[in-house]
Formats: sequence, C-alpha cells, structure tokens
Amino acid sequence: TAEAARGMGKRGQIYGRRKNGEEFPAEASISKLELGDEKIYTVVLRDITYQERWEQALYKQTICDTLTGLYNRRYFESRMDEEIARADRNRYSLAILLCDLEQFKKVNYLRGHQAGDEVLKAVAQSIQESTRGADLVFRWGGDEMVVILSKTNREGVLIASERIREGIRKINDATRLNLDISI
Repeated sequence: TAEAARGMGKRGQIYGRRKNGEEFPAEASISKLELGDEKIYTVVLRDITYQERWEQALYKQTICDTLTGLYNRRYFESRMDEEIARADRNRYSLAILLCDLEQFKKVNYLRGHQAGDEVLKAVAQSIQESTRGADLVFRWGGDEMVVILSKTNREGVLIASERIREGIRKINDATRLNLDISI
C-alpha cells in the first residue's frame, strides 16, 4: 500500500539471511537515479549485527550497575512510575523493599574494597535468587538495594523478606562475616 511504502533515501531495518540460513539484522537503503527516460534503482544492504550488539551493551550500561549487574538507581526512578501506574490500572498492590546491609563498612575496612565488592556481588545475586522473576531488583547505592515486588500482599512481602534474610545468612556462613540486612 502507499501508506506502507518507504520513501526513497530513507533507511529501514530488515532481516537478511546468510548462506547458512542464519538470519541477521540489516539496514536497507534504496536510491533512485533518473538518467533521461531511464530510472536506475540501487539497494544497499548493510549487516548491522555488531551495531545492534553495541547499542544493546550501551543501553545496558545506562540502566545497570556495573559492579552488581542489578538495575541502577536512575532506572528505578523511571520504572517506579510505570510500576505504580500498572498496579493502579490492574488493581493490584505492590511493595517496595529497601534493603540495607549492616556491618558492611567493616568488610571494606578489615578485608579491603575488593572483598567488599565480592560481597556486594554475592548479595545482589542472592537477592535476585530470592525474588520472583517478575520482581525488579535495583542497587540503590553503596550497600543498599531496592526490590519492587509486584502483585503481592503482606504475606508475599514477608516471604520475600525472609528469603532475602536467609540468603544473607548463607553468605555469612560462607564468608564468616558478621553481616545482617535491614529491610
């Protein structure tokens, strides 16, 4: 249809197929050259696999904490409004858990920042494993994490909180640190 037709000189993304059958993202550009009564069309097809990977990696850097791999505080601020609107629209409740590691400064002081970084990574992984796939986990800053529990009730909040605490206990057992978490 005329509405669906792409204008000359405009670029659009399509998918190409390699000889081995593998699909790849591509960008197509079509140009028209008129020489008297003759019209010549050229199509340039460019593989943009690496460009897309680079853009995805760059996007991930803007929304994720580089140390823990959790979503970052900036992304929390944009997602929070969306989550509240979704909960209102679908008439379900949600909970926000602010998790603060206790005694974490001692880890950095006694064992060094590299050990502290390893503990933060372990805590982040533990919290992710303690929550449901639909829940969102963010690194708020320093030794604080935020969890958004969607479609939950008081019992669900208590269950998630206990799972998070149990994960911290396991980290304590493995590292012999005196960590605790306030939620």
